[in-house]
Amino acid sequence: MRYFPIFFVISLATQLLFAQNFDPPQIEKLITTGQYQKALALLKSKDKASKETHHKIADIYFRLEEYNQARVYYKKILEEGSDYLAKIRLAHISNKSRKYDEAIEIYKSLLQEDEENLFVQYNLGKLYLSQRKTKDAIEVFKNLIEKDSTIANYHYQLGLAFGLNNKPFSALDTYLTAFAIDSTNINTIYKLALTFNEVKIRDSTSVFTEKGLAIEPDHMNLNRLKINRLRRDKKFNEAIKILEKQDRIYPKEVYNQEMLGICYFNLDSLKRASTFFKKALRLNPENYKFFTYLGEIELGLENYTHAVSNFQIAAASGKTKLDQEYYGSGMAYLKMGENKKALSFFKKAYEDNKKNHQALFELAKTSDGYYADKKIAYKHYQNYLKHFGDQSDQTEFIEKRMRTIKENYFQKGISLE
Repeated sequence: MRYFPIFFVISLATQLLFAQNFDPPQIEKLITTGQYQKALALLKSKDKASKETHHKIADIYFRLEEYNQARVYYKKILEEGSDYLAKIRLAHISNKSRKYDEAIEIYKSLLQEDEENLFVQYNLGKLYLSQRKTKDAIEVFKNLIEKDSTIANYHYQLGLAFGLNNKPFSALDTYLTAFAIDSTNINTIYKLALTFNEVKIRDSTSVFTEKGLAIEPDHMNLNRLKINRLRRDKKFNEAIKILEKQDRIYPKEVYNQEMLGICYFNLDSLKRASTFFKKALRLNPENYKFFTYLGEIELGLENYTHAVSNFQIAAASGKTKLDQEYYGSGMAYLKMGENKKALSFFKKAYEDNKKNHQALFELAKTSDGYYADKKIAYKHYQNYLKHFGDQSDQTEFIEKRMRTIKENYFQKGISLE
């Protein structure tokens, strides 16, 4: 009697079992009920898989988001001839795998086969949009709107393309059309509010902000638009109420801590403001402006050494536009009676930003008090009047002081002209 190895017997039995159970309706039932591994085992058990079998295997992997495996089987399908669905799935896989150029080429080839396929056109347009190929995206979405102008999302996507192409008013037109078709779409409403805000049409910003919040009261970005408006209008207490609610919903958002700090700072609640800026700093240590605010707070609390420390940390961390930090340091040193150091920082502040009239004013006034030679201060005062004289509250003081300096030097026989 001849004996077969045990593994051979098991293998043979398994093959016979698969052969008996390879029942298409049974496989469909397994796929429908999500028993994918059993379905795959049965599908792969066939000695010679058909195109239909490859499709089922590829589709299962596609559903499981096992894109590398799905790609293998879709390509096997295409080796046997053109297949529209396989190409669509491959384009999706290429997109998900960040092979964007490959996905674009597949979608374009699909449109050569069927230029009326709006689904393919739509996906191609969104892909162009994601890659900031805005001119191509605009062309695609305009074409889709020509074929069916009743789809709000076509107008919305066209608005996104115009926005990325720096055409905010064209974007507004298309968002408004999308809103006319579907007035409940929160994405369209938010984009309308945001774009009106960007072009500084504040009334319309408020209208669409409120429309959006009526639909979705806790919408983070719409609430931010409202908070920013309340801050501009100096309605800090109203802003704080919304911020406190937003902070409960989104507790680790730097924006909430920063804006709470700014609101309390403007209400002169400096210790409360300090608490929120420190929280913001823990969440985002790289934002040097939080140190600037802390410096301003310490200055207000008359903790001048701490103020200087915070301003100097901010100045060391920042790269450009540091006049506020230099000016703050100058004010702290001035309060401590260290006028020479104060002068140095006022000068640095003005040199860093020639539009900082406060820095130039303090430079002139502190020079006036520090130097016996009043010609130094006189030149600074003269420079101030030349650049800021018609827009400053200090003009009257400066003109009076310049007359006094000029008279004193005139009496000594010295002309300052």
